Amino acid sequence: MARLLVTSDNSWYEELALIASYYESEFQRTIKQHVTKVFPDYFVLDFTMNVYSNSKGPKKPDMVMVSKDCSDWWIIELELSSHTLNHVEEQVEVFVNGDYNAYEVSEYIIKKSKNLYINFLPQKKLSKLIQLKQPNVLVIVDEPKNKWEKALNSLGARLCVFQVYKNTNGTEAYRLDGIYPDIQQKESHCNYHKSIPNLLEVLSPDLLEIEDDEIQISFNNKLTTWKKIFLENKVYLKSIGSINPVPANNNYVLYIDSNNRFILKIN
Repeated sequence: MARLLVTSDNSWYEELALIASYYESEFQRTIKQHVTKVFPDYFVLDFTMNVYSNSKGPKKPDMVMVSKDCSDWWIIELELSSHTLNHVEEQVEVFVNGDYNAYEVSEYIIKKSKNLYINFLPQKKLSKLIQLKQPNVLVIVDEPKNKWEKALNSLGARLCVFQVYKNTNGTEAYRLDGIYPDIQQKESHCNYHKSIPNLLEVLSPDLLEIEDDEIQISFNNKLTTWKKIFLENKVYLKSIGSINPVPANNNYVLYIDSNNRFILKIN
């Protein structure tokens, strides 16, 4: 049983799913209350249009996200872990391959946005995005579901875990895990040194123009710690710890997201 200790209020937070039953509508309400903090680079709106795909459907998703630079958009399906995988797959398959009418969808999104945002994307730009690019599909679930992740990835969708925790005073805390959208602010290709182990060269060193010598980097949703090393007029990162969790037989991209987090991914 997972628990969270929050030292600022000296209390333990328990998984809500283990201490109380709740409805899908409650989970959706919690997500909608906090989704703009989770995805600050996106406009997030309710989206309940019928979606059809290859004569399948209709299926209705729950939400839509559009990046503020109008380069990316996502269909979001909110699910409880008590639902069957088959139910989720049926929905996702339609959303991934959906027939999205650019004018109708952009008009719907603009109309929904007017009550929430003062400035929003122009419909012409939004319509072009929808016309040229199928949406990414994100399933948000309230508990980890390993079997779901593999199945949804094979369909072209992603899985994000949003767990709700609660203390005895009724205060809630939230745990986010899995794959979810982020906006890259700066990035650099990285390669391991040919002869020195655990030394990762950052090919665009201006990415590391920060005061700290030690840097925490997220890799595969796990936090790793590295130290800046200057060698042979190049900038490297050296893994700190007995085990380096980043394999040496790959090329990587290191980037900073809009929350100033360093994230490393395989290129």
